[in-house]
Amino acid sequence: MVVMGAVSVVIPTFNRAQYVTDALESVWAQSYRPVETIVVDDGSTDNTATIVDEWADAHQEDGFTVTYRYQENAGAPSARNHGLQVASGQWIKFLDSDDILHPEALTAQIEASQKLCEDEIVFGDLGRMDEDGTEQWPDPVEPPALDESTFAYLLNHILVTPTPLHRQKLLEQVEGFREDVQKGQEYDLHLRLAVSGVDFVYEPGVVAYKRSVGGQNTITKANSVEKNPDAHVFTQDNRAQLARRYFDGDIPRRVRRMLATGYWVTGRQLARVQHWERAEYCFENAGVYAVDTDHIVGPAPYRWFARGIGPIRAENALSFVKRLLGR
Repeated sequence: MVVMGAVSVVIPTFNRAQYVTDALESVWAQSYRPVETIVVDDGSTDNTATIVDEWADAHQEDGFTVTYRYQENAGAPSARNHGLQVASGQWIKFLDSDDILHPEALTAQIEASQKLCEDEIVFGDLGRMDEDGTEQWPDPVEPPALDESTFAYLLNHILVTPTPLHRQKLLEQVEGFREDVQKGQEYDLHLRLAVSGVDFVYEPGVVAYKRSVGGQNTITKANSVEKNPDAHVFTQDNRAQLARRYFDGDIPRRVRRMLATGYWVTGRQLARVQHWERAEYCFENAGVYAVDTDHIVGPAPYRWFARGIGPIRAENALSFVKRLLGR
């Protein structure tokens, strides 16, 4: 049963025992109630279960509950969907277990959401913090232009998982996260929501702080272009497919250029690690969506060569020049 006005905070976690209490404390500190917190343990081998249970026992009050669920390791999208199935709140907030919410995040976004239509989702800014959380700073997003479609904006801006406040019914309509998507799952989710008719509305203000572990936030080596090239090709194909659906085949010039540039950049990345067949595929698709040559990304000599002799040969030529220069 959906509890009107309640927020379900879904926290997927995997071997983050040293950070998960920070995430839980940030939910506890919210000025908004009622809140249910759902921790989905995606097969942790550390003492996450004990830590969550002990924390939950010490933090009990009316309007605040903590539920712990364990599953065999299946990845963050699966864990988030598991949490969504358990959730009873009208509103859903996804929070990674090594990140934290701003204390007023839920109150501010609920108030903003109540002014919106049923097919609109509010989103805000991301903040950053160092590994121990003592240093925090805003990293605001670029707001949508007045004449920009929701899809075009989302195509060019990744809304990090905790920044929107989702409506449960809208997530259910698109069946939550795709579990077969190996990278950029929130990117795919938001694009599919847009295709389904959902608009995203920007409300300025930091919603959550993302932790920098080891001084950086990068994609995992398992999902690098070299290790998992198909995931990167899939991202570009998926963008193009969703764009065709959203615009009913009549893709605007600006969006075509975004698609072409995305394919081109991915093609260059694949060529650099010698995935030649996939690189050629991406370059060919860049040409399908290109409206001119502005999608060709790279230094001036490379762009000149790419127009004249093709991108694969141009990439080889640029690599040869770099070797000569010792770069």
